[in-house]
Amino acid sequence: MTSTKLSNSEAAYEAKGLSILFADDERSLQELMKLEFPRMGHRVTVCPDGITAAAALEKDTFDCLLVDLDMPGLSGIDVIAKARDLCPDAEAVVLTGKSSLETAIAALRPGLRAQFPINARDLFAALGDGREPPGNAIVLM
Repeated sequence: MTSTKLSNSEAAYEAKGLSILFADDERSLQELMKLEFPRMGHRVTVCPDGITAAAALEKDTFDCLLVDLDMPGLSGIDVIAKARDLCPDAEAVVLTGKSSLETAIAALRPGLRAQFPINARDLFAALGDGREPPGNAIVLM
């Protein structure tokens, strides 16, 4: 029997689900994530802007970051840059409705891998599985 090494996110999911930081200024998405992630067995901290997300990173450790690209205060890229110091093993996903080349290039700067396109069903499926965390990706929805 071979042994498979689990990533930090996978190990966290196996033990207790993921600890997710979700930051987006769209209220309807905030409410959706507050309902769906706990239903799926994950712990979620929902933040309405980048400054609140950065403060949450100072207080807690997260397995996965789901952040909007354009938010008041700090952008999703800024939040991920801060997270790299505080939660270096956290998977990071940038969500945006903007699909320009400039947006993709800007998001790749902090070392994210681009993934185009993904829909909400695929995102929830990846997080629900635990064996396939979303990875360091920019997601254009």
